[in-house]
Amino acid sequence: MSDVSELEKFLLDQVGEGQHDSAGKFTLARGKALEKLASFQLPRDTAWVSKLVQAAVAGGSSGMAVRQTSTDIFFVFEPPAHWTLNSVEEAFYDPEVSPDRALDHFKRGLWPVSIRDMRPFRLVLPESTQALFWTGEEFLRRPTEPVKYLELTVSHRNRLQGSGFPYLREIESARGNAGILRELGENCFTCPIPLKVDGRRLDALQGCPMHGFSPSSYPIRVALAKADLPDFQPPRLTYGGYAPLNAGQSQLNTIFQTKLTIPSRISVGLLICASIEKVALGDASRPVPQPRSSTLNWVRDGVIVGREALTVNQLSCAAGLFLSAEGLESDLTGFGLIRTPEVQRRQHEACRAVLPLLSETSVSLDVYVRSVLNRAYLLGGLMFLGGLALCAVNPISGFFIAGGAATGGAAVTAAVNLSAERALEITLQRDLRTLQYEWSRQWGR
Repeated sequence: MSDVSELEKFLLDQVGEGQHDSAGKFTLARGKALEKLASFQLPRDTAWVSKLVQAAVAGGSSGMAVRQTSTDIFFVFEPPAHWTLNSVEEAFYDPEVSPDRALDHFKRGLWPVSIRDMRPFRLVLPESTQALFWTGEEFLRRPTEPVKYLELTVSHRNRLQGSGFPYLREIESARGNAGILRELGENCFTCPIPLKVDGRRLDALQGCPMHGFSPSSYPIRVALAKADLPDFQPPRLTYGGYAPLNAGQSQLNTIFQTKLTIPSRISVGLLICASIEKVALGDASRPVPQPRSSTLNWVRDGVIVGREALTVNQLSCAAGLFLSAEGLESDLTGFGLIRTPEVQRRQHEACRAVLPLLSETSVSLDVYVRSVLNRAYLLGGLMFLGGLALCAVNPISGFFIAGGAATGGAAVTAAVNLSAERALEITLQRDLRTLQYEWSRQWGR
């Protein structure tokens, strides 16, 4: 794409031709059912992006790339070979469930932004010589160069807004881009195909917002289990190579155990974390354990469609489970499961299947404690050298600083720090044992 997208050029041409004078002209005169679906079906304003990810996964794409700019958001993936501009346009206007699951996800992702928000989009299919433009009230077709993959460009602005003031548009688009990134990061990290957003991969269980890498969550272990459940396809970078978007303290991240055993069949993903927050103490801070819920996450076509807290106490060591929602009934949003006996059976089976993995898990802060000790002695060494340097200017002050550092200042600092770190380790180990006990008591039979 050039700096100005083809969609933006099209919109600027439309503005130049004066085709946005009448607000009524862009009111979609369609059936009430379609309007209601566009306005109320999805549970969040940004959930339309997750529907596009589901379309890519259900359609068998080998990957998906998302790029955001100040004017629009750009999606690229491989669509099913039978998709045509005619079939997409026909499905778009049909409020009924499409027999093509990928196309059904796709149109339901487009409805909120195009009908509810009246945001234009441009769609090009592989090898097509025409592009499909949604103006805000109708489809138009324009000649285009053939492309290798599906390309969808969605404008940040409402069709009625015109080009607007550049500064205000940048603020609005930055806010919109942040919301899109949050939607993808919180709900699409389970995508089983490579999911790249602005050049960075998101597809890893370790990206979970509750139990993955963050300033308040430090994964201890990721594990996979088999059970009497539909297959669960973990995201690719779960196996290695994931670079967290918002990791916490690097030394605390060393508690993560990278060894991963892969069973013959994968039905459940397990992520165990330590919940730790930095608490300010004057000019310094120290890590303090915080209680966190253990949750079960339902995944359909690579996207989280339901989360529920498990019936164990909130502890500083918590677990997240991931399993397929394939074949389960959903509510009208598609992002909520109807509570049935089968849902309860799968939950019980998943919790029982991961019990051996949870029971064998341990947590140690040895590497972190050694790093704290090394930093303390490094500080002591710097104080000693600084004291020696000061002796040349002020012998008495320099002598006392160097002498204090040499005779125990660093050791005192280390002892104070190590006391807090060991207390943290003891709490984490105790809470992990509690989690293991409660899990075994509920699901060990």
